[in-house]
Amino acid sequence: MKLMMWSIYPIGFLIKRDKSIWLFGSYSGFTDNSRYLFESTTKKNDVRCIWISDDIKLIKKIRCKGYEAYYKYSVKGIYFCYIAKVYIYSNYVSTINFYTSAGAVLVNLWHGTPLKKIEYDISKSPLFNYFKGASFIIKILMPEKHKKCNFILAPSQFVYDYSFKSAFRGV
Repeated sequence: MKLMMWSIYPIGFLIKRDKSIWLFGSYSGFTDNSRYLFESTTKKNDVRCIWISDDIKLIKKIRCKGYEAYYKYSVKGIYFCYIAKVYIYSNYVSTINFYTSAGAVLVNLWHGTPLKKIEYDISKSPLFNYFKGASFIIKILMPEKHKKCNFILAPSQFVYDYSFKSAFRGV
């Protein structure tokens, strides 16, 4: 299935993206930095904010709060994933949709201040094998872990220099 999904990835480079449409997502529901930025940005009239999720019950709850939200594999969800210019998430682009992300601006808010080695700084198995030590097969099967974001939010210059810069490969 994942190998088939790769065939739709290049479509994102061919579609004109709308810079006024921003997509948001989080790995654990309607939570984290993604949620707070979503709620804040939704109040602005110049940006259309849309929450994307693979949890249909969560989509209904978000809509009940008056927000726009779509199931990531629905026709509307895929449509907005292809035309939105900005993807904002709190760990991996796959919380929105990796396979539609080509050509979008990726903003990783992350989900905390690391007290341990993360991502590409991990030097021991098993997580090392997903990042720095990843085989070609792992990179094909888990592309969201290897897609470099355009921006990463750090709480301070120190945290960026100490951890995020190397963990996220110099973003």
